[in-house]
Order: sequence, then structure tokens, then C-alpha cells
Amino acid sequence: MKKWMIITIIVVYTVLFGLIIFYYYKDTKSKNLLEAKVEELEPMLNSYYENSYDSEDLGKLFLFPGETNLEFDDDGIMSGEAFIYEDGTIEIALYDGKFCAYKKDTLEITRTDISNCVVNKTN
Repeated sequence: MKKWMIITIIVVYTVLFGLIIFYYYKDTKSKNLLEAKVEELEPMLNSYYENSYDSEDLGKLFLFPGETNLEFDDDGIMSGEAFIYEDGTIEIALYDGKFCAYKKDTLEITRTDISNCVVNKTN
């Protein structure tokens, strides 16, 4: 009887430990994907600002997925916004369903809901 109890406890702890490792890996992968998407999008927006930005585009909000003329692979992005200020400062917020990657000066990736993953649009 004692052997089976010990074996059962070992199996339960092994399964729990495995689940912890799985979810940690999944969260890390999501964060890395969001970071890569921001790093991919930022040079595109810089190029857009340098080459195409004019007074008519002031205050233009880029929406993802799909509502933009940028060649950005938004696969894995549930929602996102980007905003270019008049001085060239870029603000990005990308949401994958669990995490929000927000970058204006520095990149911050936090667990939040979609309503909190937006660009501020104010200086």
C-alpha cells in the first residue's frame, strides 16, 4: 500500500511540474514572438515616416491586423495599433490574446486584456 501511495505522489508531482514547464515555455514563446513583431514593425514605421509622412498623415493611426498599407506580417496578432507623432516618435501596442507589447521609449510586455493594449495618442 505504501509503495502505491509514493508512486501516485511522484506521478502527480511530475504531471504538475510538467504543466508548469509547459505554460512557462508557452508564455516565453508568446513574449518572444511579440518582441520580434515590434522589432519588425518599428523600422517599417520609421521608413514610412521618412518617405511618406506628410501633413495630411498627422495623427494617422495604423490598425492591425490588416487595416494598413504596410507590408507587416501580423500573423499571431489579435489586435494592434501604431501611432506616429509629428516629431517622428513611434508608439506601438500589439496584443496576442494574452500579452500586450507596448513600445514608445522602451519595450514593455505585460499580461493584460485587449482594452488596456492601446496607444495613448497624446504627447
